[in-house]
Amino acid sequence: MEGPLSRLSISENKNRHYGAEDDSKFIQTAIDLKQTLDPTHSLRRPLYWTLPFWQQIPTFLQLPLLFPPSDLIDSLVTLFLDTTNTQLCLLHGPSVRRDIANGIHYTSREFGSVVLAVCAVASRVSTDPRVGDGHSAGWQWYSQIHPLDPVNYVSPGCLWDLQLFPLMVLYMYGLSVADQCWLFVGMGIRLAQDMGVHRKRRTNEPWTPHDESLRRAWWVLITIDVYASAMFGCVRATNSDEFDADFPLQVDDAYWPGELLADPIQPWTQPPGIPSQATAWVLHLKLLEIYGFAQKTIYSVKRSDFWDALSTAEWGHNVAVELDSALNKWIDAMPDHLRWDPHHPSEASAVLYTTYYWVQIQIHRPFITNADRSFSSIAVCTNAARSCAHVLQAHFTAFESIPLPNMLAAMLYSAIVLLLNAANSHSEGAIATPRDLEDVYKLIEVLRSHEGRWQVAGRYQ
Repeated sequence: MEGPLSRLSISENKNRHYGAEDDSKFIQTAIDLKQTLDPTHSLRRPLYWTLPFWQQIPTFLQLPLLFPPSDLIDSLVTLFLDTTNTQLCLLHGPSVRRDIANGIHYTSREFGSVVLAVCAVASRVSTDPRVGDGHSAGWQWYSQIHPLDPVNYVSPGCLWDLQLFPLMVLYMYGLSVADQCWLFVGMGIRLAQDMGVHRKRRTNEPWTPHDESLRRAWWVLITIDVYASAMFGCVRATNSDEFDADFPLQVDDAYWPGELLADPIQPWTQPPGIPSQATAWVLHLKLLEIYGFAQKTIYSVKRSDFWDALSTAEWGHNVAVELDSALNKWIDAMPDHLRWDPHHPSEASAVLYTTYYWVQIQIHRPFITNADRSFSSIAVCTNAARSCAHVLQAHFTAFESIPLPNMLAAMLYSAIVLLLNAANSHSEGAIATPRDLEDVYKLIEVLRSHEGRWQVAGRYQ
């Protein structure tokens, strides 16, 4: 159905994605019937099938992009690839470096915008004085990006368009306009759906680095969509039952087809004994899928009447129990190299475990603040908050940077749970310990240590 429906496009572009909705099938049936009954009308009439000049949006005057000096671009790109990109795997490092070396950012505004966004995100962890001071670090490059020019979307987007939105959100989250992240990730997801990136591949053509980069951009958008909707209390732009794209391949950049270390006979092969960085990210995605189900059930705005017919009065607690079981299976399947060791912390492990404890808190949080409080949920939230606080403290003792912005939210949620538990320490079921307030103070100190570059860290205090 997707092939024939491409003929319904008012443009001649074949790269847009068309789903298999009932209305589309109905229209296609009519088209097929008309061609059978009257073949003379099978040709398109230009008046109705071509884009007239007055509908062609003019290109607005765009100022030339101003880039950092070459040495600073190299420094910031390396910094991004060695920090944020190790956790989200958005960009294929070797391809980005080659395109920069070939000057593509000077000739392509789309790629130039990606480079500027990378420089902006990396500025937060850079010590180079040229990136700017305090909260404005990187703003000189971010402020040049304008993804909403209508002329950009007359035709389907490209890979660089897709990569730009999550990069913008990663930078925007640290500013005073963090709530706009939800809007931008929604735009990115709509663009990806228009390109068909959210669907499973239906052909047997060889999988290319471009294909994998598109798929990784999609999953980064999904990751941010989950967090943005949770942090700002907004509906998600899409849900897991609306896409079937496979998880990213667990193959490091150096082993992609065309790279020097790639296996020419068996492409997309990670060498035995060398864990892929993408493994941690795929585990992260699976963890967010568990939380995604909680968003659709426990946190649903309006519960259908069918739920009451199919479930019991304790359906919410039952969902929490099932999700707890899924979390247990997730943590049991953790590879040895990613298991948390407070004596030898790693950034990948810290991200996974803080997210794990944050998801635990999110699943049980609705059952600890109402009149019908659950002691078991109080215990789960409190223990998760304590464990999360300890992981965060160990991580920031060993590392200075914030691998992903969601760690800031994990600090906030953990501190709130511990404060609530301490405040109710004399009520029935409270399980506060003297260390709870100590952990809260330590989390506040971590937030304070990052408020110089992360405006949102100052807000969370």
